[in-house]
Amino acid sequence: MDNSKFKPFKLAGTDRIVPALLQQGVNHLMTHLCHIFRVNLARGYIPKIWRQIKVTFIPKPGRANCTVAKAYCPIILLSFMLKIMEILVDRDIRDKIFRIYPIHANQPWKSTETAPHHIIEHIAEAVEQRDNTHWSFPRY
Repeated sequence: MDNSKFKPFKLAGTDRIVPALLQQGVNHLMTHLCHIFRVNLARGYIPKIWRQIKVTFIPKPGRANCTVAKAYCPIILLSFMLKIMEILVDRDIRDKIFRIYPIHANQPWKSTETAPHHIIEHIAEAVEQRDNTHWSFPRY
């Protein structure tokens, strides 16, 4: 994994682990971290400390009224352990699964955000035309 992805002394999440700890100790920790990640993924479990977040509200520049929520920008600190696991899972999906089963070129959506929108559009068109609608997902 790219050790330079995170600045070494970026603020830690609630687990108090800063990237420098992992970056400097990667040679000693790699076996243990891999085991921890594999067990968590196999069990479908994320440790509670990794799920906790720390939120700091920073005032937005130029806001005259600091009594409203819009005047602040939330800064969310997540666990670096969770971020690393997320990066590894994402890389595994992209490098292994999508290489064997790529997203079909005719697939009308490519993300979880656009899929519901596309389906609703399809249904709305059918309702507008007073037509029955049929939806099928692409087969791979």
